[in-house]
Amino acid sequence: MMTKKILAALFLPLLVVSFLGAQSLAELSKKEKERRAALKGKGTVVTNNDLGKVKKKPGVESTQPAATGEETKTENPEAAAEAATPPEVEKTQEEQAPPPDQEPVLTDQQYNEEKTFLEDQLNRAQELVDLLTMKMNALWQQFYNMDNMETRDKVQLQISETYNKLLDAEQARLRAEEDINNFMSRPRK
Repeated sequence: MMTKKILAALFLPLLVVSFLGAQSLAELSKKEKERRAALKGKGTVVTNNDLGKVKKKPGVESTQPAATGEETKTENPEAAAEAATPPEVEKTQEEQAPPPDQEPVLTDQQYNEEKTFLEDQLNRAQELVDLLTMKMNALWQQFYNMDNMETRDKVQLQISETYNKLLDAEQARLRAEEDINNFMSRPRK
């Protein structure tokens, strides 16, 4: 008897509030019509016919005029190559690859710093590959355990994005391995 009074005391206010706060279907439809009328004229409707009329433009346009064959012809092909490359590119190429006859001599401290930097870079690349592989496995597991096709499509999109990221990470890891192998094969004085 006592439990009935307690349950009635708890659920009676909830029941009253639900009846007082509920709107009728007619009121809701009236408000929706007013909302749509207020939005009318503000939006643009694009149809398939409108899309067919759109002319395709290139995604990237060059602002520099294209070089003609006469402008690039010079008597000295090396001078033409130097003229074609901007000065910023020349500097970065010189900084990246010193001439083979003038290999820089590294001190032990510089050698150790460079080695730890390259090893750290390789470790970070390997961790990223491992994390993306784990995410890929989880997404595949999620995909196979779903029943709803709509959510499966969303998971498939996530899988394809993760796969692209995984490929990029694998390439970065391979570059880091190559860098460290090249560094270790250099002679040290």
